[in-house]
Amino acid sequence: MIFRVNHISLFHYQSLSSASHNYARLKPKEDEGQQLNSFHLFIDPVFRQTHYQDIWDNSVTEFYVSEPHQSLTVRAESIVTVNKSKFNEGNEIPENSFLPLDESLRLSVSPFLQQSYLTQLRSDQVKTMTNAINVTNDVFTIVNETLAWVYGQIDYNKSSTNVNTSAEQSFDLKSGVCQDKAHMMIGFLRALGIPARYVSGYVYSSDRESVLDTDESHAWVEGYVPGYGWVGFDPTNGERVLNHHIRVACGRDYLDVSPLKGTYKGSGNTITVSVKVEAL
Repeated sequence: MIFRVNHISLFHYQSLSSASHNYARLKPKEDEGQQLNSFHLFIDPVFRQTHYQDIWDNSVTEFYVSEPHQSLTVRAESIVTVNKSKFNEGNEIPENSFLPLDESLRLSVSPFLQQSYLTQLRSDQVKTMTNAINVTNDVFTIVNETLAWVYGQIDYNKSSTNVNTSAEQSFDLKSGVCQDKAHMMIGFLRALGIPARYVSGYVYSSDRESVLDTDESHAWVEGYVPGYGWVGFDPTNGERVLNHHIRVACGRDYLDVSPLKGTYKGSGNTITVSVKVEAL
């Protein structure tokens, strides 16, 4: 499927900001499952910008605004072709998808086995999930059942958490948004020795009225399934990632992939974000 994505972020400052320094991760990835047909990033105002790939191979635009400004607009326009994963269409258990992982594999994905503040769960929380999920030595089954548990047990509530909420906190609240559900799923998988990483991007709803986060950036999980590699799972919508998800960046947690972050000189600000995903 081919999609057009328009992502607009508008910052408005209470008083003039004399300078700002920002990082944008808004350019969709190019890999075996996704082709980037075009990408344009518009920043107003902007003084200087540079482009590079970060340690996780995400595309980053670093930009500076050195003149006084009352507002800042960042608009990303992308056209992306997404190729459906044949693996995710089936339900067969992959061969050799078992724990423990081969030591050489563990070393190659070690950053995605280590917990962070945002993904760490308490031992009692891990035990609760372990008792509710069919934890065998089969990675594929564990990841699928974890997906179903987080989707079913954690309510979607935009007012209960913020970008600094940890998996431990959202677990206690039993609510959160896509970021919280992704962190919780990642934290549990890593506790079991399964590599898991955080993915940011967009999801297209089509005629699927129940799909959440279609009007803003979305987040989901990729678990490493031996024999297949990284496979996407969306705990917010309770589904495996097929051809409706557009990948932008991946990392250990949200802090590695936040679409926009930075600092500025001035008083407080408000931000308005809008995302529109269209099928072409």
